Amino acid sequence: MLDKNGKCLIIGDEVWVYRNEGIATVKINNKWGIISLSGEYIIKPSFDTIWFDEGIGCVSFDNSCWFINKDGKLAINKRFEGIGLFYDGLAAAKINGKWGFINKMGVFVINPQFDSKGEFHNGFAVVIKNKMPIVINKEGTTIISATDFPGYSRLYNDYDLEMGGFSENHAWITLCSKRALIREVGYINKDGKLMISPRYMYGGDFSEGLASVSISKYTSYGFIDISGRYIIQPQFEYARIFSEGLAAVVKSNRGDYYNKWSYINKQGEEIIKTRFSEAENFSNGKAFVSIRFKNDVIKSGYINKQGYSFYRF
Repeated sequence: MLDKNGKCLIIGDEVWVYRNEGIATVKINNKWGIISLSGEYIIKPSFDTIWFDEGIGCVSFDNSCWFINKDGKLAINKRFEGIGLFYDGLAAAKINGKWGFINKMGVFVINPQFDSKGEFHNGFAVVIKNKMPIVINKEGTTIISATDFPGYSRLYNDYDLEMGGFSENHAWITLCSKRALIREVGYINKDGKLMISPRYMYGGDFSEGLASVSISKYTSYGFIDISGRYIIQPQFEYARIFSEGLAAVVKSNRGDYYNKWSYINKQGEEIIKTRFSEAENFSNGKAFVSIRFKNDVIKSGYINKQGYSFYRF
């Protein structure tokens, strides 16, 4: 690990820096320890694993798991069979073969009952109970179950639930097969209510009131509003989110072999014509784009919302 002047502070097999915590972890001879950002040892390497978040670290040694603070002292004076990092103020902890969730006092706020470890994000966590993937809230109440998806009966116990982060008060939730290409995507709100029933194969985040969706692997993307109504009909091979009123999209029958990206407005009208091999979202009035030429030379730069480049390609 180097300081800001490039001076070596400590040499290890592996180093992870947690600047928000003001510490770093270092691995030497397959054991982990904690050092200050000035390179001084807080705890010499003695743990099998160590991870930090929200001011508390997860460590394991001698087949036991513990929570420690940044000084290396026990934050929770309890031994667990397995633990996870704190997210949203709760951490997964395992006793007697089952997972539950504890607060930072070490008290189980959701009793051990789950078959898998989950993580809370925005008030919800995906866990498995009795071999069934479910979404729970911080009270441990089941919000969504795999059985709420139409395709559940076709997956023959080969499925998993995935959930995205909240964007504009909505998050996508997906039931997917672990082996077969079966996916069903719907959207929930921050109360955990299913607002758009699972009927898409792919679904993106909501941005500026719209989200891109596709109903199957072989159909195009369109844009829906928060009611699930199509605002822009499916017609795109790929689609990014709307930002500053524009979205980068690909129409399969437009452009040459490499340069297919263009930009549309919320009425689906092409505002910046097809000519890019890569096209990023707009931010502060500009977007990063690339053009690939026939000799395989790629030139990149920024364009404004009229499509004019103001950093030379």
